[in-house]
Amino acid sequence: MTDPQISGFQSRTVEVSDEEKLSVQLLDDDASGLPDKMEIKIKQLYSVQINKGRELLYSSKGLAPGVYEFRARMGSKTYNLIFYQESRRNNQTVLKEMADLLNYSIPGIKAAVENGNARDYYRITITADLPDEAGASLMVFEDSENTQFGIVDYLGMNRVERMPLPAEIELDGVTRQAAGNRFKLNDRLLITLKETTDEPVYINLVPDSTKILKSVQAALDTYNSMINTAKKHMEAGSNFGAGKLIAELKTLADIYSEELSACGIAVTDDGSLILDETVSAFAARIGKMESLFTRNNGFMAKLRQKAEAIAANPMEYIDKTLVTYIDVKKTNYRYPYITSLYSGLFYNTIC
Repeated sequence: MTDPQISGFQSRTVEVSDEEKLSVQLLDDDASGLPDKMEIKIKQLYSVQINKGRELLYSSKGLAPGVYEFRARMGSKTYNLIFYQESRRNNQTVLKEMADLLNYSIPGIKAAVENGNARDYYRITITADLPDEAGASLMVFEDSENTQFGIVDYLGMNRVERMPLPAEIELDGVTRQAAGNRFKLNDRLLITLKETTDEPVYINLVPDSTKILKSVQAALDTYNSMINTAKKHMEAGSNFGAGKLIAELKTLADIYSEELSACGIAVTDDGSLILDETVSAFAARIGKMESLFTRNNGFMAKLRQKAEAIAANPMEYIDKTLVTYIDVKKTNYRYPYITSLYSGLFYNTIC
């Protein structure tokens, strides 16, 4: 568990002080090089451009038949479009077909027909969420140069209701702008702005409790497997060694119960160890879980000593029965077990 490649204690993730104001996603598992704390103030959210056209009487048929060529400039991209008017149709039909053409042809915009201020009047509303390299969505429509009176002028598609504004934040005291409410920071963090803030929001680099607890659970599973093995021996019949092992481990856990409880680890009646996800996750984030495995005089250190003692002298925890058969034909009978052959198994101390 002290090996960085196994324990997960070296893994880091990001934590936000107020997720209602912004959210952060770590784009790379390797968080090395990122500062432990960042302060962000959201001064302005990104806003999209909205154009609202001329109000037209829905029943009027003012647009003459023809083929209307026009361009839509969206930031750094240009779209060449054609609107067909085969015969005179009412304005409501023209508005709906133009909205359908824009929605189908240009990704990132939303066109709709809405009621005007006067009764029976309608207009086209176009919303563009197309940030360009400069950080603003600039939406401009242009009739073909060969057209004296085109579809753009007729519908008033360039009437700007609201100009686009870039998002503006203050990161560690430095003002920055972003071409949207969602952006990458140093290609390491994906930040999503949600609300403007009066007080700063903090992004903290903290231990990754998910990875840490996965490693801790694996260690506890090994411990619990040993407990279950001893229980099976006890259930199979009287086994003093298995009972001794469980009793010693439960005593050790009782001695360090406060340390285990602070890390969200509880001891069950049969001696198994279980994790409380909420408490253990908090302990992992503040470093308590790591200290449980690295302290020289804590529970895990004593458990390691006990494991080494068991490995050195396993026969202390096994009920031993030796059976010999007497050879009645021999007058000078010697037992067939020679101590020197089995001295590697039967001893109480290491000299």
